[in-house]
Amino acid sequence: MYEYKTRIRYSELDESGRIRLLSLLNYLQDTSCFHGQSCGMSTEHYARIHRAWLLNYWDIHIDALPAEGEEIIAGTAPHDSKGLFAFRNFWLRKPYAAADTSDSGSSTSVSIGSGSSDSSNTPDNNYYLRADSSWFLVNTDTMMPIRHTAEDIEPYGELRDHLGLSIRTRKVRIPDASKLQPAGGCAVTRYMIDSNHHVNNIRYIGAAYDALIDSGLVTADYYPSHIRAEYRHAAVYGDTLCFSSCTEGGNITVLVSAPDGREFCAIEFS
Repeated sequence: MYEYKTRIRYSELDESGRIRLLSLLNYLQDTSCFHGQSCGMSTEHYARIHRAWLLNYWDIHIDALPAEGEEIIAGTAPHDSKGLFAFRNFWLRKPYAAADTSDSGSSTSVSIGSGSSDSSNTPDNNYYLRADSSWFLVNTDTMMPIRHTAEDIEPYGELRDHLGLSIRTRKVRIPDASKLQPAGGCAVTRYMIDSNHHVNNIRYIGAAYDALIDSGLVTADYYPSHIRAEYRHAAVYGDTLCFSSCTEGGNITVLVSAPDGREFCAIEFS
């Protein structure tokens, strides 16, 4: 388990003074990177051994939005490993006394000692965000999945489910093509590319969310409370992202694809 304290910055807000969805979700992947750096499993370590963890699925529950200047605790913990997949919890929460060990306004890791409180006993109304995720390891020379070993898992600490989120399926169902309506598109810019040389997983969600607003399919004040995202193929610099959507039963499903039909990502907002 790993946690650190930080504050919501003005640069993370939109024109209404609300934290941008992209800014909120960036905390998740940053937290997992910090966890890796703290235990010797950084992205630099994996680059040296020609491996990388890639995301397969997000299940994100947004319970509340932190305000500008508000202190938050970002945390993560691995909780399971099955076959090719490893599973990891994420959370953003309000500070509470037992874990509030760093100076106000600092952005340092919070030490969780034996017998102290942790996120598993945090009241539900103290969470801003709770998420589960599945990941797989690839050989970066071949970009083929490889089976992870104890050496890839054990440095992160005890496998423990802190959130108890129930994932029924990692598949995001795409409605019949006749029900999908165009929702615009965008070119993949260098700003969207991460160190794995493809579009960062959070960028798909942010771009799809913006496309829904820009195309008028949702109003500008729309903010999802639940996001599921399934990743299928990686888009790279020079690709074009095409968005098509369908609304059913209060859920908005967005398919992110290429002009030639390759499917990059399927996202469900509700």
